[in-house]
Amino acid sequence: RSDILMAFFMLCAFYCYLRMADRKIFFLPGILAWTLALFSKEAALVFPFLMIAYHYFSGKKVSIGEVCLFFSPVIIFLVARYHALSAVYIGKIHLASAPGIYPPFNVRFPLSFKLFTHYCLNLLWPVNLHLERQIAVPAGWLDPAILAAAAIYGSFIFFLIRKKTGPWQSLFFASWFLIFWFPVANIFPLNKALADHWMY
Repeated sequence: RSDILMAFFMLCAFYCYLRMADRKIFFLPGILAWTLALFSKEAALVFPFLMIAYHYFSGKKVSIGEVCLFFSPVIIFLVARYHALSAVYIGKIHLASAPGIYPPFNVRFPLSFKLFTHYCLNLLWPVNLHLERQIAVPAGWLDPAILAAAAIYGSFIFFLIRKKTGPWQSLFFASWFLIFWFPVANIFPLNKALADHWMY
């Protein structure tokens, strides 16, 4: 499936990126792996943010030229995606923006905080998982569930920014979770609000 393919190629790309510091031979395989991850699933677009988090928490120096070359697959992917989807129109209305298909942004954005809490609980207590779980749409920002979820999310971000306690590897992998949560947060329209397998 696309999730497994993307995860495999992303891990390969990250491994190659780490080895590039010692052996430049890993540079091209790393770019190839990330390109394959992109064409497996769009969520791989967050890979550059993973690289930034790695250097931020490890304190290791970064080569701007190498990072810029690592961004090159994004341009290829976006061009290919544009041409591949340019024919998917209903008259002048694109399927992804047709009214009634997706809830509006003012509903999806507060809901994303609730989803964040749900995914965190799944990691701590992974029971009764479901492919297409139903979740109640919040009444607004003053919904108690949204306020509690926003507080948890804010605490998580504060913990990462401080980065003064604990080994940097723990902080990096905590940021890994946050980075890969973003594509499935439903801030950008998805075909379902919540699916447990997205965060495995």
